Amino acid sequence: MRRPSAPWIVLLVALALRFAVVLETRDTVRFESPLVDAKTYDDSARAIAAHGPGALELPYYQPPLYPMLLGAVYAASGGSYLAPRVLQALLGAVTAMLVFWIAARMSGRRAGWIGSLAFVAYGPALYFEGELLPPALILAANTGALALLLRADETGRTTPWLLAAFLLGVSTAARPTALLLAMAAAVWWLRRPERPAGATRSPALLPAMLVFLLPVLPFTLANSIGGKEPVLVSWNGGINFYLGNGADSDSLAAIRPGHAWDRLQVEPLRGGARSRREESRYWVRRAFEEASADPAEWATALGRKALRLLDAREAPRNTDWEYWRRDSTILSLPWIGFGILAPLAFLGLGVRGVSPRTRSLLALSLAVTAAVNLLFFVAGRYRLEAVPALCVLAGVAVDRVCRDGRRAVSIPAFVAVALVAIVVHVDFLGERSIDEARAAINRGAALRQLGLDASAARAYREAVAAAPDDPDAHYHLGQIALAEKNPARALPSFERSLASAPDYVKALLARATCLERLHRREEAEESYLRAIAADPWAVETRLNYGVFLAIGGRTEEARRAFEAGLAIDPTDGRLQRNLRRLLNGS
Repeated sequence: MRRPSAPWIVLLVALALRFAVVLETRDTVRFESPLVDAKTYDDSARAIAAHGPGALELPYYQPPLYPMLLGAVYAASGGSYLAPRVLQALLGAVTAMLVFWIAARMSGRRAGWIGSLAFVAYGPALYFEGELLPPALILAANTGALALLLRADETGRTTPWLLAAFLLGVSTAARPTALLLAMAAAVWWLRRPERPAGATRSPALLPAMLVFLLPVLPFTLANSIGGKEPVLVSWNGGINFYLGNGADSDSLAAIRPGHAWDRLQVEPLRGGARSRREESRYWVRRAFEEASADPAEWATALGRKALRLLDAREAPRNTDWEYWRRDSTILSLPWIGFGILAPLAFLGLGVRGVSPRTRSLLALSLAVTAAVNLLFFVAGRYRLEAVPALCVLAGVAVDRVCRDGRRAVSIPAFVAVALVAIVVHVDFLGERSIDEARAAINRGAALRQLGLDASAARAYREAVAAAPDDPDAHYHLGQIALAEKNPARALPSFERSLASAPDYVKALLARATCLERLHRREEAEESYLRAIAADPWAVETRLNYGVFLAIGGRTEEARRAFEAGLAIDPTDGRLQRNLRRLLNGS
């Protein structure tokens, strides 16, 4: 009986570990309570599963490919939270197998084993593959494209090159920054020093461009025709660019859902933007203006981003894997991390005896990932896109050093690697501690989604203990008391929230509700008016204020409030229904 080949063994080992993580984390709070971006993707996917792709608003705010695939999985599995995790585990295992293939082509089977097992045991990859987020899809597509490019380069055949272009198109539809990798791959392909015997004469660039557009063009057309705006894939690039390059970008990139994020959303409207494309342009323009106003600070912030990019700590975005891994016995084990992988990979860039052509493609892919993180902001799940190439290079480095000893790497290369190791392991920025307050707020949100309000309240109280002035922690505590129909207990929480953030619209509306129920209508109206002043473009404020006025018998003022809301969003069904009832006297 023929034994399975090495790549298939890697696939099985990777699958076994990933399935173990999935099965263990089924009992954790985050499994059926996606948070932040994962919740947005989950909500979009469930809407797609129920109503089709047309359920997404056009133009797309987030790249639409992942929620559409997730929606298809939900439709096929009856909405199972397990099914997408199993699929993403499969994609992670395929990526590990591709890492083996590339590393083995560069330096032999031992390099393949070391590189692939490094990916199999890379802790952050295990975590993010279990989140309802696109990294597993992007890593598999990008690594598959690299493998196909190398195959095309070896054989001179066009088919692998076209398949690589298609996978890069898939990656771009999942995250548009992959367009940079596609452009870099095209340049690398065109700079081939010589073609192998039997290779086609044409570099097949034009067909590759057409194949690349196949996964992207449907979304571009949907944006242009249905959304009536010429957006390639999604329009969230502008605000992400601002988060990484505006004044005080360190704080901006750390913004989480809540008061600070809500306040940021109002800025383009105050600046006159009235379309999604204008909003995106507003943020790009503002980023350049603030960077130009203080170029020294912008350059310093860029330096901090570079240190963050090379730091052993995974920079959190939305959620912090270092916090959530505590919930899992498997994830809490000392898996391979960036601190081990990065120095070995840099050593791999300098070892002798490997194909310069192959190494240049890997270096190019790493440069693109670094450029994207520096162009926007650094986050663990975005840096993860570099990990397959890093694992390949780490496997090559260990193999070559084992084979050739000191002759494998020059002295200057060893010095460079030592410097990289220092940068990776020294906490220059002092950012390695977990934000316990924000993590507790996220845990509380997950518990509330499961209907566990008592446990959620404990989590929010932990957040208040960690950060007494956090407006979101107090707001969420107030919401639990309000849900329990206890406005007298909820009101102080909203007051404390507003003491830290006087323009927190959601807290103002919740405060108004409490005051209404406590029959303090004059104070409630003052709170509604403050909410409208804080965000004149929020439909929710007009709706709630209109209902308040209608209950008080102030029919004409209520009509104007509902009509003002419909001027902002003519499609809002709640405003339409309330206006009809008001006009019909019901």
